[in-house]
Amino acid sequence: MKLNSEKRVCIIGGTGHIGKNLVEMLIEEGFLLFVIARGEHPIPHNSRWEKVEFKKKVYDNDKAEWEEIFAGMRPDVLIDILGTYAPVVYEAVRPYAKQFVLCGSLWMFGEPKIVPTPEETQFECPFPGYAKRYQDMLELKKKAREDGI
Repeated sequence: MKLNSEKRVCIIGGTGHIGKNLVEMLIEEGFLLFVIARGEHPIPHNSRWEKVEFKKKVYDNDKAEWEEIFAGMRPDVLIDILGTYAPVVYEAVRPYAKQFVLCGSLWMFGEPKIVPTPEETQFECPFPGYAKRYQDMLELKKKAREDGI
C-alpha cells in the first residue's frame, strides 16, 4: 500500500456504482477518505472501509451546510460524481481543495457522430439537465484555473 494518508479526498456519491469502485481504488492507495452520500445505497461493511468517514447529506444547493461540512473535512481533493449543484459545492470547498473533479456524461456532448466519442460537442445535447451541467463544468473549469485549483 502506498502512503498517501496526508491527502484528504472527499467523494460526493461515494456509495453508488462508480463511487464504490473509486473508493476501493483510493483505499488501496492509502488516501484519507471522506464520503458524502444520501444513504440510499448501503455502506460496505468490511475492514477496508472502516477508515472511510461517512457523512449523510442530501445533495442540494445549501451553501452554508456544504461550507460547514468541508470546514470539518478540509479536503485536498473533491470528487463530485453527482454534479447537479457543482457551482455551489465548488464555492464551498474552494478554501481547501487543490483539485476539484467533476464527473459528467458523454450525453453532454450531444449524440455522438463517431465512436469513441471525443471530448467536444458534436451535436446539441438533447437533455436540458445535462446541457446545463456541461455549461457549469465549462465555467467551473475556467474559474478553477483562475483560482489555481
